Amino acid sequence: MFSVDCVGIGNLKYVVKEGIMKTISVPSELVNLVTETADRNSELQAKPIVIKYKASDSFPALSRGLKAMCIIAVDKKNLPPNWHWKTDVYENIEENTIENAQKFVMEILRTIDAK
Repeated sequence: MFSVDCVGIGNLKYVVKEGIMKTISVPSELVNLVTETADRNSELQAKPIVIKYKASDSFPALSRGLKAMCIIAVDKKNLPPNWHWKTDVYENIEENTIENAQKFVMEILRTIDAK
């Protein structure tokens, strides 16, 4: 399962570990597959990240032992820009970030399909 969250602006990341009180690692098989995809599509500049300030929509699946990962975009402080703030409006979206997130997810699915 993949959740795509907060990809309107920022630098593309894939979450390898997440949680607020309890952190859970994404299964290494999935991390390896996504890392391989990121390396093969280096122009997207997708990098791994650990998030401890929120639990994504992937967290419930991860906590039940399922394979899940969140794709997210963050700023230099590793936080989603404009997250839950009045500046979270259409005018502040970077179309390129959304397009890169879409391409990245599609490339991940192609990698899975090829396996």
